[in-house]
Amino acid sequence: MVSASEKRISEPASGSGIDWNTHEMVYSVGIWTVKPGHEEEFVATWQAFADWTAVEFAGQGDVAHLLRDQADPQHYISFGGWPDADTLARWRSSPQFGEHVGRLRAHVDGFVPGTYDVAAEIHP
Repeated sequence: MVSASEKRISEPASGSGIDWNTHEMVYSVGIWTVKPGHEEEFVATWQAFADWTAVEFAGQGDVAHLLRDQADPQHYISFGGWPDADTLARWRSSPQFGEHVGRLRAHVDGFVPGTYDVAAEIHP
C-alpha cells in the first residue's frame, strides 16, 4: 500500500524546491453554507481565490478542489494540500487571503475552516 507521503504530484513545479515524495502533507479544508441564490457567485469567487493562490503560491500547494453536495446545493467543501504547516500558515496569514475570504463570506451563511492530515488512504 502506498502511504500518504508517497502519493504526491508527479511533476512538481520547477524551482519549487519541494520534494513532494518526502513530505507529509497537510490539508486546508473549508466547509461552506452558501446563501440560496448565491451559488454561481460563490463558485466564481472561490475560483478567483484559487487562481490567486495558484499564482502567488506556485509549486507550493497541491490541486485545490471545491465540492458541492448533490443532496444540498447550498453545502460546499473545499480542500487543498500543502507540503507542510508552515507553508499553509504563510498562505493564511497573507493580507490577500483575508481579502479573498472576505469576498467569499458575502455569499455564505456559514464557514468552518480546518487543517487536516491523512489518517488513512485506500489505493485500488
